[in-house]
Amino acid sequence: MISASAPGKLNLFFSVGRTRDDGYHDVYSIYQAIGIRDFVKVAVAEADSLQITGSLSNEQLDAVPKDQTNICFLAARAFFEHNELDSTPLAIEIEKHIPVAAGLAGGSADAAATLIALQELFQTESDLYAIAAELGADVPFSLLGGTAIGSGSGTELEPIDSAEVEFLIAYPNQGISTKESFALLDGLRAEKEEIQLRLPGSDFYEDLRLGEKPPQLGQNDLAVPALELMPSLQELIELGGNVSGSGPSVYFFEPDATLISALQESEFSWVLTSGNQPGARLEV
Repeated sequence: MISASAPGKLNLFFSVGRTRDDGYHDVYSIYQAIGIRDFVKVAVAEADSLQITGSLSNEQLDAVPKDQTNICFLAARAFFEHNELDSTPLAIEIEKHIPVAAGLAGGSADAAATLIALQELFQTESDLYAIAAELGADVPFSLLGGTAIGSGSGTELEPIDSAEVEFLIAYPNQGISTKESFALLDGLRAEKEEIQLRLPGSDFYEDLRLGEKPPQLGQNDLAVPALELMPSLQELIELGGNVSGSGPSVYFFEPDATLISALQESEFSWVLTSGNQPGARLEV
């Protein structure tokens, strides 16, 4: 079996604009890859199969699709079509560590890792970024990793310099639908005039490069929908956290012992990790 991994991500800044003709929204995002990674193993088989394990709760693991709708199979289908290869049955094993439906791009990481593994397995030289862009807005960044500006639908990436800092990520053991979150945002904006993308100031990028906390860190147009869909997140916001993507994961920049003590008494799961990590890669 060929093994590959890919990181989860945080949205350090996330602005949402108009709905595009392709159904996606215009966005301006600052992505950062984190040290929590999912691992995917792929092998040619007599029939398709999917096995899911990992460090997450049973409730989280049960939420991962186990049929042909799983994004790993979708990635494989797109890979075969792009390379004009006959569809081949695959045995896929996913080791999940990125929380599910949590705004951390766990599914996108699985797709990216699958593409890397398939490239090695079939010895092709295909443009994985082009395939990734067809699968979802976050999949290209899962391939890239590090820190990057994402524009357009989020697939147009510009890598930027960033220091490695520590984050604490807290999350409930239930998810928020990204589609539902965007729909709620559109509904909240329905009576407003033309929507303009907000951009961070130039000092934002300099602070990231120096490993300092930007004043605009965590500005996220999907934070309000996340709080409407899951009001319990307000507890984490009041502790100084920021919603990542569509939520419900909330992250804290360079956490201290006081925060950790408070979370130990809460109902939220949490994990310490670092940012600015590598993108999808093969594993020995």
